Amino acid sequence: MQAGVAGVDLRSPVALSPALESGMKKTATGCFRIGAILLILGTLVGCAKPPYEAQKAAEAAMEAGMTAQADVYSASVWNEAKNMMDSAEAKMKKNAYAAAGAAFIAAKDKFVIAIGQVETSKKAMTEDNADVLKGVEELLAELNPLAAAKTGKLDGEQKKTWDAESALMREAIENAKNSSLTPPEARKFIDEARFLVEKWLGIFKK
Repeated sequence: MQAGVAGVDLRSPVALSPALESGMKKTATGCFRIGAILLILGTLVGCAKPPYEAQKAAEAAMEAGMTAQADVYSASVWNEAKNMMDSAEAKMKKNAYAAAGAAFIAAKDKFVIAIGQVETSKKAMTEDNADVLKGVEELLAELNPLAAAKTGKLDGEQKKTWDAESALMREAIENAKNSSLTPPEARKFIDEARFLVEKWLGIFKK
């Protein structure tokens, strides 16, 4: 017979204390539960799919916004929506599908808000254009008698410049009244006319 330490037969089964045996069972059970959780999480991650529907909805909202000119009339909100869209697309490329889906939904909602602001913004811009144009025409009415009295005192080069720019300012005012123009397009003509009228008022008032 082979003896071990203190006369213990090493070929005999090792007897475990009840406390040690209980602890080993608990450890085994805990390891099994952790393994099961990790398996479930791995399955969920593996089953995640690209949020194509959310992406298509966001793209459709963006296209509708472009058609409504939300990028012009609601530029601030539009830019926020566009940044959200760019972020969502970046997340898609990184396969962060859950985050991408949420970002596409947020972008779509922001595009819708921008579209909803278009008519109010367009109305405000149109009214502002009308007020500014009225002021320009009042300045032009002040300029006309001054020009009639003082153009004869202009030197040759100044007279040529006045003739050209006088025609331009009047043409710009007429163009600004073209109802087929968008408010931003009309505003360019208004600002051009105002600049020229104010310039020549300054010259003739000296």
